[in-house]
Formats: sequence, structure tokens, C-alpha cells
Amino acid sequence: MRKSFLLVLLIVPLIGHTQDTNLPFVMVEVMPQPIGEDVSIFSDWLNKQSRELKNKYSINCDSSESKLIYISFIIDKSGNVLNPFVLKGVEPEINKEAVQLVRNMNIKWKPGTNRGKNVSTKINAVFHLCPIKEYYNKKKNKKDKKK
Repeated sequence: MRKSFLLVLLIVPLIGHTQDTNLPFVMVEVMPQPIGEDVSIFSDWLNKQSRELKNKYSINCDSSESKLIYISFIIDKSGNVLNPFVLKGVEPEINKEAVQLVRNMNIKWKPGTNRGKNVSTKINAVFHLCPIKEYYNKKKNKKDKKK
């Protein structure tokens, strides 16, 4: 009896917390999706923006250093992009532009749903300024030249 009472005390605040506040969900039954015929529209947009940032700032992919910008943002109940911010970035100027790109992205979103209701959902995305494949290809080419 005592254990079940304690369990109820721990669970009830968690249930009430997610229902009574406007905090975004991290996991939902149906994740937000870009609206359109092609569901890969967001990944295509992200890849294009990554290439443009790389070219604009003349980013060198020869170093072994990671060139990734991790961005977090919220898709609200109406499908709007809110509060983008950098989780981990490269340089302040480039990070600021990546946030601005996400804030101004022209992709419409279908919001995430939980129990049949639209909910705000937190999304994380990565700008790959130096794709891993490109880095390893350059490394391999250097080894081939040494032979």
C-alpha cells in the first residue's frame, strides 16, 4: 500500500505538468512534418543551407575538427517555427546566421500530435558544414597521393 501511494505521488505531478503548461514535448505520437508532397523537403533545405553557409564563410574542411551546427527549435500547435537557438556551434557569426535561417525558413509544418491533439514539439537539426563523407574522401585522397 505504501509503495503504490508513493508511486501515485510521483506520477500525478508529471501527468499534470505536461497537460497544464505550454512546455514543448520532446517525444510525441506523431512528430511534426513539413507540409508538401515531398517529406524530404526539410532535409533538402538543410543540406542546401549548409552548402551555402560553407561557401559564404569559406569554411575549410581539411582539418579533423568537426564543422557542425546543432540547432534546436519548436514547432508550435499551429505549425510555426519558434525560438531557434544553437545547442553547439562553430563560430558566433556563422551560428547567428544559422539561427536566422531557421527562423526565416519558408517551410510550412504540420504540428506534432499527442492523443489526437496538436502539441508544441521541440526539434533538433544539424547543419553539416563539412559533411563526414567529404572529410573522409579528402583524407583518403591525401593517403593516395603519398603512395
